Amino acid sequence: KDLTIDFSGSNGISARSTSNISISNSKISNTNNNAIEGRAGSNHITIAGNHIKNTGLIPGLGVNNDGTYSGISLVGTEDNIIDHNTIDSTGYLPISFQGDAVVKNNVINYFGLIKDDAGGIYTVDPKSNVPLNGRRQITGNIILHGVGAAEGTKTDPDGAEIHGIYLDDNSKDVDVANNTIAYVNGSGIYLHNASNITIKNNTLVDNGEQVIFGYDKSVRSEERRVGKECRSRW
Repeated sequence: KDLTIDFSGSNGISARSTSNISISNSKISNTNNNAIEGRAGSNHITIAGNHIKNTGLIPGLGVNNDGTYSGISLVGTEDNIIDHNTIDSTGYLPISFQGDAVVKNNVINYFGLIKDDAGGIYTVDPKSNVPLNGRRQITGNIILHGVGAAEGTKTDPDGAEIHGIYLDDNSKDVDVANNTIAYVNGSGIYLHNASNITIKNNTLVDNGEQVIFGYDKSVRSEERRVGKECRSRW
């Protein structure tokens, strides 16, 4: 706790197959890849009260593939908590997780600045094989200014590929409640090939679109979209 980590060439803090860690009340700035990374079976991890700023903002200096240019990237199967962090200016994903996690009361501002197809809070289960021991929670977060980075990519004709909360392939058993999401160029909440999701009491204002439900690879033909401004009640 109480660390100051500045100008990391790759990751600020990195753990792999490591459990029972607390990272708290620290300042991590100007990181080329991920500010905090927990890979491959990182369980019983608490990441709380940290200030993370300017992560993955220089194209080409981060690591290749997914799960990079991110504020907090956490892969585990049980009892992980991401709580009361402030994450400002992120090249890709401010918070991403796989497996069981509670993501609550974080403040996220400006993201998807370098890489596209991003979410302020993102989860995925690419092979539908991550063990789950209980429902997962995304609650009480404030997510602002999802920008998107379409340059050099095939532009989505229906809008920016940037979302406030993004539940991607095979995501399941997630409660999304009491979040505030605003000024995201894509959608406030995007469900893509997700199931058994509860969405309730979220405030969504002035996003490109508020809620999108998408299914299968040809997602555009199977989407339902919800209004210009709304408070979700599902």
